[in-house]
Amino acid sequence: MDKFGGIDLHSNNSVVVICDEVDRVPYQRRLPKDALQIRAAPPLRPRPML
Repeated sequence: MDKFGGIDLHSNNSVVVICDEVDRVPYQRRLPKDALQIRAAPPLRPRPML
């Protein structure tokens, strides 16, 4: 299954999102606007489907 990612940059934080081809969002985090913290974000882990 393909995954797509994006980062929405704001003045004081960034929202990192990864979604799949059917628009499920297994990863979404709001992080400080700091490249080191964004790069150090935990790896993607499958989230249980409800």
